[in-house]
Amino acid sequence: MAEPREAVESHMVSTKRTEHACRPRLATGPCSRFFDFDEEIGGFFVFFVRWTRRPDEMYEDVVKLAYQDEPEKLKALLAEPKGGESRVKRFARFVMEMMLVRGTDNFLTYLSELLALIFTSCPETLKSAETVKLDEVLQHATMDDLLKRLAERRVERLSYQGMKDLQKDLAEKLNFEIFPSFEPFSRAVRIIEIRNLFVHNRGIVNRTFQARTGDSSLAIGSLFELGPHPLISDLDFLARSVLDIDERAALKFGLARSKSEPKERKTVE
Repeated sequence: MAEPREAVESHMVSTKRTEHACRPRLATGPCSRFFDFDEEIGGFFVFFVRWTRRPDEMYEDVVKLAYQDEPEKLKALLAEPKGGESRVKRFARFVMEMMLVRGTDNFLTYLSELLALIFTSCPETLKSAETVKLDEVLQHATMDDLLKRLAERRVERLSYQGMKDLQKDLAEKLNFEIFPSFEPFSRAVRIIEIRNLFVHNRGIVNRTFQARTGDSSLAIGSLFELGPHPLISDLDFLARSVLDIDERAALKFGLARSKSEPKERKTVE
């Protein structure tokens, strides 16, 4: 694996392509919000790359921010040997892991918001054998309020399913597949399971990961090493998947789309 700082710098252009080229001209609300956050992740990546070009100054910036109200401690820390270069190499993996986690969560949030939009825009999609009690119906002043609550409950239930179960459920009940072919579907499953390793198991490969991805090439108990090239590729894949899903869902369910523009960024003084 290349040294983190050098590798991160060499892939900055790929991130900027994902940030700008993937946003569609027309999008549903969930899609626009996905790209708003996707661009924030890309912006953070570029910011981090530029920061790593001056590692000692980067360390001083962080220390000053953390101890601005403790001048004596701040003075002592600034007097210590910096070693910024070694810190970049040591901690770059945490930045990459965080980006994958946030990028994957952004994708999963998009799916939840899209399903909510489908259920509320097309109430007939809520049809099921589920029984709604009379007292629950009477808690809502209008039919629209009731439909929104039923949609929320359906989304909550679906969000706890794994990608495989969600794909099957939507195909059977809505005749809609998140991923219409096996290759992108299996890649999405793998990305989500990598995310789960970082969030729930400190990045350590376990039997659950092997079982859900079908990948036994990584030894149980080993650390999953995320390189910058796979990271950028996976984030780009998720963004392009959203483009495809949003286009197909909008056409199938008649979802409203509007012009999608980059969110205005506010500068913090």
